[in-house]
Amino acid sequence: MRSRARLAAALLALAATGFIAQIARATSGQTPLAYIAAISGRVDVARSSKTGERGTIGLALLKGDRVQVGAGSGATLFFNDGNLLELSEKSTITVGTQNKGARRPEPNPAMAGVFKSVSEGVVGGSRETGLVALAPVRGGPSGAEVILAPRQTQILDDRPMFRWRAVAGANRYRVVVSGEAGELWQRETGDTSLAYPADAAPLPRGGDVLWALHASNDRGSLAEEENSFQIKPVAECDAIRHQLEQIEKNAGGAAPFVAGAYLSGQGLLLDAIVRLEALCRDHPTQPGPHEALGRLYRAVGLMDLAAAELQDALTLGRQP
Repeated sequence: MRSRARLAAALLALAATGFIAQIARATSGQTPLAYIAAISGRVDVARSSKTGERGTIGLALLKGDRVQVGAGSGATLFFNDGNLLELSEKSTITVGTQNKGARRPEPNPAMAGVFKSVSEGVVGGSRETGLVALAPVRGGPSGAEVILAPRQTQILDDRPMFRWRAVAGANRYRVVVSGEAGELWQRETGDTSLAYPADAAPLPRGGDVLWALHASNDRGSLAEEENSFQIKPVAECDAIRHQLEQIEKNAGGAAPFVAGAYLSGQGLLLDAIVRLEALCRDHPTQPGPHEALGRLYRAVGLMDLAAAELQDALTLGRQP
């Protein structure tokens, strides 16, 4: 498919420039001690391996990495003990060492749990693990996937909205939703989204939910596609919502990245995408959020969107 070819080209280009060198570090057994969670202005990172790179939101930091904040700039680092350290202009810190004059708050156990989730997810974890398998796609418009959401993810809401792209020539879309015991309901609409039917029972939690989309017009079928998702148990949903409240309370300006990466680690990929899309809008010149968003799109199988974001990350990463 055209979108997969574009994605492959973007990934190869990123690898060739060294922008995704974090893969090698992640798979070499080194565990990040911190992430850059927020940036304003210029931040540079001198690696313990004697290499250097421009700091960006989402960059994993290892022991011995030296972070230097430029004039008129600032950064927030999120450490594995759960605390967040704000660095002011012209400040320097070496990760994993006692820095003279640097004062860090006491460890935050609640946020330490968030860090663990961040480091294990698609956004913060290894870029070779944690990615869900691509679902088969049949008859997508212009080689792109039709179904947008929910797809290849876990969700919190047991009455979700269903969204898809318009198929050329179609004036009817039939949505068929099934659980592990068989079909649950089906509806037809002329729109490209469907709110959960008021007269349908909530979807079952914990098991797989499959939904199929059939696009057609008066002449017959034009495209068909199906995808699956899961709804988390109520107790997990409550715990995640509580943790998100803690992130908003504790993370300040770093909350957008931390929340998005946390949701990714919890398997809530579409929720994470919403956060990363907002982060990209707020920080359009930062390559890190675009790369993270691209990996999330790839994880849910939206290959054309993944290719576009990875290409943006490549372009921005080349800028001095």
